[in-house]
Amino acid sequence: MNALSTVVSGILMRLLNVSISAGLFVLAAVGFRLIFRNRLKRVRLVFWALLAIRLLVPVSIESPLGIVPGAETVITAIEGNRAAPSGTTAAPVETADPGNENKQPVNSGTELTPAEIQIQVRPSETQAPETKNSGAPVIPLLLGAVWIAGMAAFLVYFVIGQVRVYRKTKGATQKAGNVYYLKDSPNAFVFGFFRPRIYVQPGNDSTAEQYVILHEKTHIAYGDHIAKPLAFLLLSIYWFHPLLWVAYHLFCRDVEYACDERVIRNMEDDGRAEYAAAILRFGEGSPRVQGIAGFGETGRKERIKAVLNYKKPLPWLIVIGAAAAVIIAVVLFTGPLKKTDAGESQMEHSYTEAELARLETLRKERPEVFALDASEGLNVHTCKEGENFYRCIITPAAEEEVPLILGLYQLMTVEDTELILSTYGLPDSRVTLHPFFNILSSYFVGNDIERLKAEIGKLFGGKYAVGEESKIRYHYTEEEREEARRRREQWGHRITLPEDFSFSMTFGVYGVSSYDSKSGKLIKTRDASDTEKYTAYVKLSEDQLKEAYRRLVMDIDFWQYPESYDPFNAPDAETKYMSEPNQTIVVTVNADGQQKTVNCRGIAFGSSEQCFSEEARAFLQAMYDLQNLITALPEWEALPEPEHYYQ
Repeated sequence: MNALSTVVSGILMRLLNVSISAGLFVLAAVGFRLIFRNRLKRVRLVFWALLAIRLLVPVSIESPLGIVPGAETVITAIEGNRAAPSGTTAAPVETADPGNENKQPVNSGTELTPAEIQIQVRPSETQAPETKNSGAPVIPLLLGAVWIAGMAAFLVYFVIGQVRVYRKTKGATQKAGNVYYLKDSPNAFVFGFFRPRIYVQPGNDSTAEQYVILHEKTHIAYGDHIAKPLAFLLLSIYWFHPLLWVAYHLFCRDVEYACDERVIRNMEDDGRAEYAAAILRFGEGSPRVQGIAGFGETGRKERIKAVLNYKKPLPWLIVIGAAAAVIIAVVLFTGPLKKTDAGESQMEHSYTEAELARLETLRKERPEVFALDASEGLNVHTCKEGENFYRCIITPAAEEEVPLILGLYQLMTVEDTELILSTYGLPDSRVTLHPFFNILSSYFVGNDIERLKAEIGKLFGGKYAVGEESKIRYHYTEEEREEARRRREQWGHRITLPEDFSFSMTFGVYGVSSYDSKSGKLIKTRDASDTEKYTAYVKLSEDQLKEAYRRLVMDIDFWQYPESYDPFNAPDAETKYMSEPNQTIVVTVNADGQQKTVNCRGIAFGSSEQCFSEEARAFLQAMYDLQNLITALPEWEALPEPEHYYQ
């Protein structure tokens, strides 16, 4: 019942959306008729053709001129106003609230950021929660039944009318070609979709009969015998819309007016007078069956006036009239471009199940990157850490420098970066790429800034502009450090540290760098002529320790991994993923009376996406995050650069 109700509701909402724009368009068409009165009758048909296209294709597209919201907007607005059923509770969604003065994470089922709305709405279309209120689906089902019943009634009426006319035409006799005489029938009409025939009453004045047949042949030449029944079938679908009944009535009149114009446009005054006389004599009595083009379907008085007062329209006036019809259609048949908070066009992004799952994980791990100020756009700072491995930092364009402090902005894979950028809905022109160098970037690229620019431009498919080299800043005032700590708390990373928590880490090319949080000993490289120059002592703050504990214990369950581990190669893999130079990662964790060491010696350089399993991917990403936490320390930056880049 709920599934059927959802389908029916969706259909009815789309019909409602189309009806809104179609009704406005009919009013615009009526206004056009009033302005030009008896002129540009053929241009009126352009309006009805555009209206038919809209009714046949109930899918909204966006344009800069569009003013009518798309079907999705109408559906969302209506469903958003429905009260939650009694006895049910909306599932909370975690969001980052930069203005939360209590520095607590926000849990809300309704207050979503613009980026989150796209992700949260889409699954609900196919996974509607079951509720105990069984009465809710009844109303759309009843409305759907009424709509289908009305549509069926009109279709039956149409079919019966066609059958009756077909039976009458069985007794017709051929005059010539596709023209037939039919006794006891209206004066003249066209019947037949694929092999249309003209039926006229015998015994008419020969001159008048000639004009009547010419009129009907013109109908066939311009496809009116197909357009009119299709118009009625469309009306059968939208039978509930009064303005579309007005449109159908006007369309039938305009078809006859336009046909008259086509017949007389090359006639002299005498010919037009004879044609008007034919209308006066035989212009009544066409079959009262919807969808059939008949000579006497519209009033004689209006048609005769139009014929006698006919003047060839100026070509430029026809062009202006047709252009006005198209512009009005674009305005009323397309929806407005979606807006971001910055007022720019927002492109909708469709996510796969895997992308949605990854976004959910990223929101939990790094909520700060989903709450950036994108009012002036976003910058993506990219470095090279392997032969085909790059890492990125996303920052607001308003921030001229990249503050690598207390994990405020953290390095991410290119895949995660592109996924996060898509949630902001910014046009490509609002995202700028900036290269930056670390030790590994210098090893792989040297100091060739232009080469690195070209590489990161291709990395993102040439979608974004490439700017100047990033300004990385590691030294901060105490006030800036306090602000960073406050923001980290605001993002919800409040963790209770075990009293005995500590960790040590060896990392880098061949494992030449290390840090021990218990002793505070930091070694930038052990391969140097004077190792003391590359050694410092620094104690991590409580926030930094919490960040390390979160990534090592809470996010990946460090205890589950074996003592000897290669995240790139499964133990039973026939071929091995290797690189030269290689890297070594050795991490020891102490917490809650336990101690565990995981050795990753001589493993390849690569991205977490190249790992052999999800668990391996999560492990390597956590190791890279921990390494970035250490290398972002001001004390690390204060140490001299290694004598060899690869160290």
